[in-house]
Amino acid sequence: MFKISSPVLSPVNDRAVYQKNGQFMLLDDAFDQANVLLHNIDGASHLKWSHDGEYIAFILNGQLKVVTVATAFVVDSPLQNVSQFEWGTGTTLYVTANNGDLYEWLLQGQANCLLEQASIEAYHVAKEMAVIKRGHQLFAVQVREGKVGHLQEVTVQPGCYQQVAFSFTGQYVAYVGETDFERHLYVYDFDLGITQNLTEMLDVYAGDAMSPHTNDKQGIKEIQWIETDALYFLLSSDGDVRLYYADLYGSLFPASPESEHIVSYSVARNGNWALYVANQPFTQARLSWFDITMGEGRTIEEQPVSKLQQVESYYEIVEVASTAYYMWGYVPPQCEKALIILSGQGRMLGNGYEARIAKELSAENAVVLVNHPGALGYGVHYANAQFNEENEADIQQVVAKWLAQKTGRTIPLYTTRD
Repeated sequence: MFKISSPVLSPVNDRAVYQKNGQFMLLDDAFDQANVLLHNIDGASHLKWSHDGEYIAFILNGQLKVVTVATAFVVDSPLQNVSQFEWGTGTTLYVTANNGDLYEWLLQGQANCLLEQASIEAYHVAKEMAVIKRGHQLFAVQVREGKVGHLQEVTVQPGCYQQVAFSFTGQYVAYVGETDFERHLYVYDFDLGITQNLTEMLDVYAGDAMSPHTNDKQGIKEIQWIETDALYFLLSSDGDVRLYYADLYGSLFPASPESEHIVSYSVARNGNWALYVANQPFTQARLSWFDITMGEGRTIEEQPVSKLQQVESYYEIVEVASTAYYMWGYVPPQCEKALIILSGQGRMLGNGYEARIAKELSAENAVVLVNHPGALGYGVHYANAQFNEENEADIQQVVAKWLAQKTGRTIPLYTTRD
């Protein structure tokens, strides 16, 4: 995980929280000063403000926790193995826990099971309506006073559906859907009962890094609606991760600078500006405030992802058997051999590869990370599905030639799949 990550704006956009070095940091209303809100939260996920901005809920080690922003007091839910949750009215939360059942939990109270084998995906307070996942389909259901109404189909055929989000008005719900190995961003209109594909006309196929051999695909992620019934999302394509804008009338375009590789973001309700964390290979995790309308921004805070950046590093695109690969290399001046890592860089450095690279460099060995287009930031499963014995040998030849050009000598290679 990056040392800086996960900015989340409050419901009225007057402050924000983000993660830094295992802490929650609270940004002031000018978005330039931050103070520690909570310690010892390394590995926390699913940060969500309550609708009144008084609380922040998150999942840590399978436990749902809620912190009061004013006092930093933390309450643990009585539920185990929490995988999803959504805020309801006031201090009510709807939680997927235990064996994948849906619960209602009133803060500091008891948790009651509402529906078995149902995962909460989104909740709209004004309409008191939830979207749940049951089996391989999405359903809308009224959830009021601890009671669940009849299920209404949102999707008409089984598929892989995720990243569900209600519009502000509740008339629309967006989700990422995959059927027949196609992956797109869809919007369902509750008033008209119709579904619209918002990414059908993308110049770059939205699932360019996806493979039918993998299970945890996320080429489109972090859908966020704005007040005008338009939305933003992150798209991984051509080895980059950019912020995109889409509306219901056919507009679709990138909203962030090229090659920023955005890790996470939070957009203002009016859609004019955003906070985001971006990084470049082997450089910094950087938290920025960005004016989307003007295309200008400023850095709030940045940190090196690794102390290894003093070692000379390279980034290039190489072609193997008519396929382009993205290649990063740490090359110490006196290296005697080189390790090739054939894998997705799991959000690059900052997690699983940093320790391995540090170990190799301490022994004066070069390290070359090779990744398939579009797999950046999405982990080992994507890239492993793209490599086989035949192209692995080709990649070794290309890496050997590449290192010879950089160092002026032949360097022995060895390969691993982490």
